[in-house]
Amino acid sequence: MKNKIIISILIIVSILLSLNVSAFGVVTSYWDTKPLILEPGESRDVYVTLQNGAGAIEDVVAKVELQGSGAELAEILDKDKSFLVPAGQEIRVGIKVNIPNNFEIGERYVIGLAVNVLPEQSDAPVLLGSGVGTSIPILIQNHEPLAATLTGESIKETNLDYNIIGIGALMLLLAIVIFIFYELHIKK
Repeated sequence: MKNKIIISILIIVSILLSLNVSAFGVVTSYWDTKPLILEPGESRDVYVTLQNGAGAIEDVVAKVELQGSGAELAEILDKDKSFLVPAGQEIRVGIKVNIPNNFEIGERYVIGLAVNVLPEQSDAPVLLGSGVGTSIPILIQNHEPLAATLTGESIKETNLDYNIIGIGALMLLLAIVIFIFYELHIKK
């Protein structure tokens, strides 16, 4: 009986600790099959979104750096490369992309973004941060008519899917706690 109680407590603690996951992320509107299309001599401001969501309880400071073959083509619009992202929120970071006139049609470049979450300042001997990355592929070509883009409604539907998964996980956790309570106290 004592072993059942210890195992039950360990299971509950494990489940509760697994729910406290930090979900910092970076979102861009461009990927390999949907690159940013620019003509030689063109400039454009694009944005990436830094998200501190999925139950985050602490604000984070994220440092954004440009990398890759296209890093020399871009600059972060904000002078300060570190951004405060409040818990449960997101912010947009502007990037200016400049294509020189002498670039040829068909050339491809990649602007890499390394986003490092800076650790909180403390007296601890070791501080750990985390990092994520993304990229913005660039294709040099003449513009074609724009295809359909995501609407606000389709983005809301995606967020709703994540909310439903979270509610389902909480209901499963509640069912497990009720089952363990029933097994330990009522079935005696």
